[in-house]
Amino acid sequence: MLKKIFNFFGYSLTKTRKSTNLHEIIKLRLKERPQDLLLDVGANYGDFSEKLLSYFKEIHLFEPNPEIVPSLRSKFKSFSNVKIFDCGIGNENKKLPFYMTNDKGKTLSSIKKQNNIIKENLRNTEIINQIEIEIKRLDSVLKNNLYKKIFLKSDTQGNDLETLESLGQFIKNVNFINIEVSIINLYENNYNHWKVLDFLKNNNFEPIFFDHGIRDKKGKLIECDILFEKQN
Repeated sequence: MLKKIFNFFGYSLTKTRKSTNLHEIIKLRLKERPQDLLLDVGANYGDFSEKLLSYFKEIHLFEPNPEIVPSLRSKFKSFSNVKIFDCGIGNENKKLPFYMTNDKGKTLSSIKKQNNIIKENLRNTEIINQIEIEIKRLDSVLKNNLYKKIFLKSDTQGNDLETLESLGQFIKNVNFINIEVSIINLYENNYNHWKVLDFLKNNNFEPIFFDHGIRDKKGKLIECDILFEKQN
C-alpha cells in the first residue's frame, strides 16, 4: 500500500539501510525550511508538540476531550507561545456528539462513530460516554493570524479530510502536513484515504516520510502517519 501511495504522487519506493524517526525528520526539514506556527489538531496529551517547542514562534493545540484538557493546560502553562483550544476541528462551525472510548491513551475517541473493524483489531474500544463538543473551522480560528508559514499536524480519528478542508484559503500558508491516513476505515466515513491523498496532491503536497503503521491480524495496513511537504 505504501508503494501505491508513493506511485500516486509519481515516486518509486526503494529500501535504504539508514532509518530514523518522525521527529528527527521534521526537525531536519524545519532547519532547512523554518515555519512560524504549529497547528496540533487532535493534540491528545501534547507529546507531538512538546518535542518541537523550540521550532515554532507559536503553537496552537486543539483537543476536545475534557478529560485531557486539564493535563494539557498544566503541561504547557509556563510556555507563553502555546495556546490551547478545547474544541474539535471540522468543516463547519457547530456542535457535534463526541464518542469517548475507554482506551488507556484516550486516542480513539472521535466525533465519528466506530465501525466493527476497530473492535476486531484494537483493544478497549468500547464507547463509555457521549458528550456534545464545539467544532470550529481552522480558517475561523486563523482569521486574524499573521503567520505566513504553517505546519499542520492532524490526528483526528476519521475526521482528517474535514480538518484539511476547514483550512479554506489558509491552505496556501501551510507548508508541512503530518496526518494520520486511514487505509482501512475504523470509523463511519463516506470517503476513503484516496480522497485525502487527492486533496493533498491537488494542493502540491508530496509525501516525504511514513511512520507508525498499524496492521490488522492478517498483516494488512490499517493506518499510518504520513509527513507531507508542499512543493513550490
